[in-house]
Amino acid sequence: MLGLGRDYGALTRIVVAWTPPALAAARNRARPQPVPAAVLADQFRALDFPEVTEAHEVILRGPEEDTWTL
Repeated sequence: MLGLGRDYGALTRIVVAWTPPALAAARNRARPQPVPAAVLADQFRALDFPEVTEAHEVILRGPEEDTWTL
């Protein structure tokens, strides 16, 4: 999708909603039916953050409403 936008000269923005692994694990444990810890760990290992060159703007949003523009 980003490539298509670049091809047409559109400005592109990626917004990443980020929850640190320790906080995600704590929230998961508090759920009535938690996801197995190994599955959650695999998801974090497979996470592929965007490069800052992939869009005109890359925004990272943290769990406490912290926001960083990369």
